[in-house]
Amino acid sequence: MKPGALRVRLQIHYLLLFAPFAIATTYQNLHFKRCGFTESEIGTLNALAALLAVLSPPLWGMVTDRAGDKRIPLALLFLASGATYPLFLLADSLGSALLIQAVFNFSFAPCIPLTDAIALELLPRAGGDYGRIRLWGSLGFIVTLLVSGLFLGGGPLAPKGGGDLVATFVAFGIVRVLGAAWVLSLPRGEAPQAVATYRGDLGALFRDRGFLLFLAATFLCNTALRSYYVFLSIYLDGLGVSDSMKGVFWSLGVAAEVVFMVFAWRLVQRMGVCGMLMLGMAGGALRLILFSLSLPVGAVALAQGLHALAFGATHIASLTFINASVPERFRASGQTLHAAIVGGLGGVLGSRLAGDLAQAWGIPAAFRACGLLAGVAALLVVLLPERQTGTGEEKSG
Repeated sequence: MKPGALRVRLQIHYLLLFAPFAIATTYQNLHFKRCGFTESEIGTLNALAALLAVLSPPLWGMVTDRAGDKRIPLALLFLASGATYPLFLLADSLGSALLIQAVFNFSFAPCIPLTDAIALELLPRAGGDYGRIRLWGSLGFIVTLLVSGLFLGGGPLAPKGGGDLVATFVAFGIVRVLGAAWVLSLPRGEAPQAVATYRGDLGALFRDRGFLLFLAATFLCNTALRSYYVFLSIYLDGLGVSDSMKGVFWSLGVAAEVVFMVFAWRLVQRMGVCGMLMLGMAGGALRLILFSLSLPVGAVALAQGLHALAFGATHIASLTFINASVPERFRASGQTLHAAIVGGLGGVLGSRLAGDLAQAWGIPAAFRACGLLAGVAALLVVLLPERQTGTGEEKSG
């Protein structure tokens, strides 16, 4: 396959990966709230999702690293998560919602880190840089929310008495099936490695003090920033923002992220991985502090521009750091290990922390406390040893 054609396939794959992710991120917690769950119960549901992100990604990372065809596990995960997500419409109690959440996130949590690992493996053959391929996932996120907003409450194509989120659950399943089919259009990756080598790589990674400090800083930051993902839609609901416009607010942040990713590789070469990581964490902390204030809706929209740093900078810097720290044959497990510890354990703690703080003192107070915690994480990066960025912009032969 020619490099240009492979780049296009990877770009479309990221678009199909993040389209349903946008639906779940924006509307799932709002659905829980409208089902009558309290802020603390919503925090518990998100903590369970994060717990599955601890257990599931490393398991699937090992399976994928040893599989003869790395596309097959990812396609199966797409199909399983697509089939499970609409079952939330049947949840009539916290217990049933927790059960569906556990089954769903077992297949949902590994999809992004596994995609990143496969994309990085194919990147030398595709040419270009990771940021400009990954930004198509962000575009998929934006387009999905803008289109879905047309059909939800307040949208021009919404049915009378809009506000019903049923269509979002159906759309999630449909796009996941399309994504599973597209995964199989990608070329096969490398052959699996020996178990002995795998275990040796894992042990060496955990003896790397710089990598452990990186995990600590990103864990603390993700714990803090989890409050944004859990409560933004509910926070906007409290400000009187309609369902159709909630997607626009999320999209503003992702649009800023897209612009950032166009220039991300040049910036990481100029600033270094650690400099970009610190900048991203500081941006995330500032946004949460701003959200804790009594801002008008327009100012909240402007503050969403900080998502370019809160997600864009931290994601690119983290992925680059891992790529420089982990042997190539161990990449899928390296990405899923980071997802498990940082996204999983950090998500468990962050979801519970945000839920309990919001229940006790309100969502703005939860944002304020978590913003301060993200600031502490940014300060930890000062102690982090710099890593070589490698050849992030691979040229095709």
